[in-house]
Parts: sequence; structure tokens; C-alpha cells
Amino acid sequence: MFSSFSNFGNVDLTFWITFVISAVALIGIVAFTLYCLVAYRRKKHPQPANIHGNVALETTWTVATTIIVMIIFVLGWQGFQEMRSAPKNAFVVKVTAAMWQWSFEYKNGITLDHVLVVPENKPIKLLMKSKDVIHSFYLPAFRVKEDVLKSMTTHLWFQTQKPTMKLEDFQKVHQQSYTNYWDKVDDYDGYYVLCAEYCGNNHSFMRARVVVLSQEDFEQWYNSSPKTKPSKPKIPPKVQAVFNKGGCLACHSLDGSPKIGPTFKGIWGRKSKVKTGNQIREITVDAKYIQRSIEKPQADVVVGLESIQMPKTSLNQKDIQILIEFFKTLK
Repeated sequence: MFSSFSNFGNVDLTFWITFVISAVALIGIVAFTLYCLVAYRRKKHPQPANIHGNVALETTWTVATTIIVMIIFVLGWQGFQEMRSAPKNAFVVKVTAAMWQWSFEYKNGITLDHVLVVPENKPIKLLMKSKDVIHSFYLPAFRVKEDVLKSMTTHLWFQTQKPTMKLEDFQKVHQQSYTNYWDKVDDYDGYYVLCAEYCGNNHSFMRARVVVLSQEDFEQWYNSSPKTKPSKPKIPPKVQAVFNKGGCLACHSLDGSPKIGPTFKGIWGRKSKVKTGNQIREITVDAKYIQRSIEKPQADVVVGLESIQMPKTSLNQKDIQILIEFFKTLK
């Protein structure tokens, strides 16, 4: 099926040409093998005869396969050249990959986590770099994928076709948890970013959404949005090591900004409603609750986040105690 979103039609065309040729070749080889099994079976030919070859036949299949391979090569090369050469008027966004989240930084200072906002009918060029291990930025709907490395900046580009949301709907994302909001948008016809390079325990959670706004809506959002995110608290090295080990910051923020799970900002002593089994109760976040939430993530689920499956981590008692002491400092 050809993608109606991708501007790289050669990708689908090359795939289907290769698929059809491979299918025909497979059917032909299997049919010829079955024919030989029947035509040259031992009962019919108890004494096998040597076949010395056929120059015309050998020349034909050599020339034919060479032509087929060259056709596939030319299509692939044309597609590769197109995908590596972003238009000069492309809108540039910087992408930072880290276990396990995507962050997007715009020229005017706007920075977003887990969501990439772009205008319709405009080429988008992404300049990408990793903070830690190798990741791979994969946007299936647009047929683009590129490794993201720590040692160098890589890039890719794509062009959108139509808006996926109105500005007023998108702005709700900044008022509540991304997942909690998106779960309620049944008619969201958007695109998804995945990581296509295994990068650790929570690799499958490294996702982002691409929101396409009309040119008018995008300009309004781009020119009126806060230029920076709230400042993040300084993280001691031992705390950062625990965050990396558990993948905590992929789903939780430290500055109050919305992510998949509740923010860690002001978490100590916070009163929250949780669902324990079939019972809803109010709790105060303390050391006991934090330890229980890490060791048994589904025991007490914050009301409104029931659809989120927090993964179990490999954090030990020492790690949990480090987090508890750090959470006490987040106001």
C-alpha cells in the first residue's frame, strides 16, 4: 500500500517492484524445482544424465537479472539522493534523543518533549543528536528513518500534506498529561515517531507524536508560545544515575511540564487520588508510597492515568532511598 502522507513515493515504488520481482522469482524457482522432481525422478531416469549447459539460456538469465538489479539500483539511488537533499527553504528543528525520550528545539527557543509541531505543506529538516546511546528516529508514515548518534549530528527531512489538529485542540496538550489527553482524542489522525534502535529497558516507550498545524495556526503558535521551558533543578550525579537506570525521566518531568506520567516537581507531600484495586482513595506522597509505587507500579494508580502501564524497574533499596531524598528537595 502506498503511503498517502509521504513525499518519498520512490520508497514504496521500489519496495513493490522488488517485492513483485522477488515473488515471481520465488514462484518460478519453486515451480521449476517441482518440475525437476517429477520429470527427473529416479523411476523415470534410473541412470542420471549429465547436462552440459546451454549458452543461450545462461546468457539470457545473466542479462535479465543484471537489468533487473540495475533498475532496482537506479530507483534506490534516486530515492536516496532525494532523501538526503533537503530543500533550502526547509524549516529546521533540532532533535535531541535520550533514554527514553525525544526533545525538539526550535530556532526561536521553544522546546518540546514527546511532541513535534510542524506546519502543513512545508519541508521539515531535523538535525539530530543523542545524549547517550545510539537511537534511530523512525517516522513510518513518511518513510524516513535515520540513526541518531552521540558523536555526530545526523539529519533527515520530510514534508507534511495536511493538518492533523486545530491549534485550540493542540493547546490542551500543555494543560494536562500527554497520554491522558491523547487517549481522549479518538479522531486524532496524526503521525508517530518511534525509536528503531534498541536502546535499553524502556526502548518501547520512546515515542513521540507529530502534530501538523495549518500554516496560520502554526505561525500563531510559533510566535506566541513561551520560548523556553521552566528551568530544571540541578540533578546530582548519583540521582542522575538512578534516573538513567530506571528510565524515570522518559515519563516524568522535574519542572512541572506535562509528560506521560505525573511530574516529580512538588511530589513530596502531595495529596493525590489513587485507585487501589476497585477502591479510590486519597493518599499523601511519602517514602512508603514512593517505594510501593516503584516496587509495585500497578498497586496504586493515580486517578486519570489508569491506561498507563508503568514498567517495573531494576531499582534497589539504595536507589529508591536516593530518589526519596531528592524528591524532598523538589518544591
